[in-house]
Amino acid sequence: MGSDKAFERFAGRRGPSRQRGATMVEFAVTLGLFFLLILAIFEFVIMVLVISRANEATRDMARLAIVSDPICNIWGTSCPGGAPLSCPAGTPVTVTLAGASNCTANSTDTACRMLNRAQLHLPDILGNQIEVRYACSGTSRSNRPEPVPLVTVALRNVTHTLAVPAFLGLSPQLNIPAFETTRVAEDINTSQKQY
Repeated sequence: MGSDKAFERFAGRRGPSRQRGATMVEFAVTLGLFFLLILAIFEFVIMVLVISRANEATRDMARLAIVSDPICNIWGTSCPGGAPLSCPAGTPVTVTLAGASNCTANSTDTACRMLNRAQLHLPDILGNQIEVRYACSGTSRSNRPEPVPLVTVALRNVTHTLAVPAFLGLSPQLNIPAFETTRVAEDINTSQKQY
């Protein structure tokens, strides 16, 4: 009988304090998981914003490319590879903006203007990550010496560094999917040539 009283005294003293300790541990675990969930949502929102900006950058550059002179003479041999665009069944001419590295805000060169436009959306983008492809569109006026090209602007090999791990001194990067925007060039005279 004496041992029952001792057990009740022991259980009575330790019972509520054990419960409070378990509650504190459960709260700490739950708070940690909640904090991780908030950080994951934060990273997801930033990644969606970067993807949206990359998509808008391709559309913005495509709009600029269709009203500007081509980056190189796509009808001659001044483009990399030297193969001119010949329509109606010619091979597309693909050019990267790798040479547009010393651009200023006032550059008038089409490649520099496109790179500057892309860097408004994605400041860390480089010229070698932007590809412009000119192909035959099948549309043109009969008195125009060259057909109206189909212009495709693509972003390739663009990465995004995650913000929260970067804040902790880590640098994990995610590859952003490649984006392409294709538009038919404007049938207007943008150069000094007279048609």
